[in-house]
Amino acid sequence: MRIIDTNEQLLLRQSFVQKITAPEYISSLDQNVLKGIHNLQYYEEEWSQILHKVHNEPSLENLYRFTNGIMEVYVKAIDNLAEFKTLSYALSSLNTFIKENANEILADHRKLNTLIMLVKHLWSDLTSWREHIFSLQDATDIHYLDSSFFSSCMQIEQIVGNKMIMTDDDEIDFF
Repeated sequence: MRIIDTNEQLLLRQSFVQKITAPEYISSLDQNVLKGIHNLQYYEEEWSQILHKVHNEPSLENLYRFTNGIMEVYVKAIDNLAEFKTLSYALSSLNTFIKENANEILADHRKLNTLIMLVKHLWSDLTSWREHIFSLQDATDIHYLDSSFFSSCMQIEQIVGNKMIMTDDDEIDFF
């Protein structure tokens, strides 16, 4: 069983009252930070390729190529965005979960396939997030997916780890 601690509950409940459009947000960013986010597009194809390799050749080496070579790049780039600390935390937490449970995941073909499928969906969502906020700049509210990403990462941990997620109350909805 995984118990959501107080800080995680606060992150899940975090809401932003003031909407910030993508162009407003982009104009407030340092160019080096923005470059780091734009550079994530170069890792998008690699994300898919490495997951395909993990599926076809399940090994710690291949799984760590994904966690250390791809997930950590996303975490570091997104961590530079103060507005997206929740997303950075969620990806970091999921990355840690995958590393800590790598042997168990690789030993169970169903868990591995489920992880790969769910992480591919997460990748698709992250790609869309990056495109709509940072490339197309058409998001009318940059925070439209914050709690959804965190919830998705926690659900991946729950499903793959066969663990129940518990909170102090029943107010938190998972997507």
